[in-house]
Amino acid sequence: MTQIDELKSYKKLLDEGVITQEEFDTKKKELLVDSSTLKDSASVQIDEIKNYKNLLDEGVITQEEFDKKKYELLSKRYAPSSNQSMNAQNFTANAEGFIQSVKTVPTQTGNIGTKSKIAAGLLGIFLGIFGVHNFYLGYTSKAVLQLVLSIIGIILSIIIIGVFMFVAVEIWGFIEGIMILASSTGSRWHLDASGNELRD
Repeated sequence: MTQIDELKSYKKLLDEGVITQEEFDTKKKELLVDSSTLKDSASVQIDEIKNYKNLLDEGVITQEEFDKKKYELLSKRYAPSSNQSMNAQNFTANAEGFIQSVKTVPTQTGNIGTKSKIAAGLLGIFLGIFGVHNFYLGYTSKAVLQLVLSIIGIILSIIIIGVFMFVAVEIWGFIEGIMILASSTGSRWHLDASGNELRD
């Protein structure tokens, strides 16, 4: 018996007064969650969507539940294995760690460092596409990201997408250069990676 047949059976039991609305809702929720292990075949997915549409038309499920199941069926071609899930979780954790290191704002130490604000700003404006200003200030994670994106943009410039990536990183570096030049003492753009103030 498929999950859709089970849902219809439970709906019939509800209509006959054998089970309560709460029991039906609980069972429906369980069955809808269990069906998230989707089949590979597109035709099976189409049949599943049609069956859920019939359930919607019969009043067994709500429009919201139908939309959710339709989205799951259309967006997932298969249920990932536990190994793939672990790899995805590890990748996500590593990516989040990297993003945090890029976004990290240093704690202000109150000391004046050896790095020049003007040098950092000009490096950002003219060589920001390669992350040179971030290497100079010690923000290596962000600098490596800019450098890698620039290299990928250069390689992909054979097709038009690379040009857009290249220009986007150039704008990113240019804006950071302007922000550094316009910064004043105490702002996050006036600090190097160690938290020292830039020299004006």
